[in-house]
Amino acid sequence: MLPESRTRWLVIVLSATCFLACNLVTRVTPESEQAAATPRQEPAAAQLTPVVLLTSDQPISAHAESNIAQVWVNDGGDKITRDELRASEKPSSVLNSVWNGGEISLFGAHNEVVSFNMVLEAPDADAINVGVTLSDLNGPDGGVISTRPAGGDDLFNYVGRHIELFYVRYLEIKGLSTDLFYAGYDYDERHVPFRCRRPHDVEGEGSGGWEDRPCHNKLYPDIATPLELETPFTVEEGTNQSIWGDIYIPKDIPHGEYRGRITVSEEGVVTWQIPIRLHVRDFTLPDLPSARTMVAYSFENVNNRYLGSEELASDSANYTQSLLIADRHFQLAHRHKISLIDDYTPIERMDEAWEDRLDGNLFTHAHGYDGI
Repeated sequence: MLPESRTRWLVIVLSATCFLACNLVTRVTPESEQAAATPRQEPAAAQLTPVVLLTSDQPISAHAESNIAQVWVNDGGDKITRDELRASEKPSSVLNSVWNGGEISLFGAHNEVVSFNMVLEAPDADAINVGVTLSDLNGPDGGVISTRPAGGDDLFNYVGRHIELFYVRYLEIKGLSTDLFYAGYDYDERHVPFRCRRPHDVEGEGSGGWEDRPCHNKLYPDIATPLELETPFTVEEGTNQSIWGDIYIPKDIPHGEYRGRITVSEEGVVTWQIPIRLHVRDFTLPDLPSARTMVAYSFENVNNRYLGSEELASDSANYTQSLLIADRHFQLAHRHKISLIDDYTPIERMDEAWEDRLDGNLFTHAHGYDGI
């Protein structure tokens, strides 16, 4: 059988697990709609109630109609294609370890980054000029996991920004990649995710090609950019939009429960507010992880992508810029306990490229870094 065309499957599992759950989410709706609304009953799910309720912090006061019909959250391990409207079709189908249908629940240790993925669904009409914010998380004894507005170069300054939100872009997958050692052979269909399997026999040998897979040519979440660069944005009719969240838990805050809320607005008017709680455990992860990593970083490829050339003269402004770009990647990886290695650095450039990375100076407030 002919092999299917090659591409890549991106599988990034950044999971967090539910700690506590309660029904506190609300879609903010006009008073006239509140009077007539009959909440949809889903026995297995915490009920989404289209009325004004108390959030984890204070009463919601804004009232507005919304073209975003459903908001829900997962841990990021389940990749939601752009055309999926899971919650609109069946709210109980999206319940998971971080989402009980009414609240985001996470837990983590000091000196850890925990993550979540929020999905906004617009099944019937475009949701335009959408904005999303996440408040500080307030905890016991005055403890705060803080964030602050940022823009321009300040987007890469982590100091005072323990919370970050990202706008997720999508990539069309046009075929399966093949195993490096068995290039050209078909996958055993039993090893393929259920929603993408072709018809197959008892030995797992599939029939048909790529277009016989239910998941063929779908748009998958792939690239995450700082949300500030994409706000406001539009969620087109019949699609969803993922928003990724990273929360760094500082070493020096009290352990216990921290609460905040995510606010979604359309055309400048608040339409959704979703409570989030994070339980900080009473221990601290070490700076040096037990699970070692080694991820390749190519200066040539990155220079070509950002600056239009693989090779840069050491006395050029672009070369200085390339060092800064590389440092930003190393800081991002370091914040998530990932070690980068490069392809090749000439010996005469080692000091300027590597000294601050190896002695730890790059990962200090003086270089806009805060975290692990």
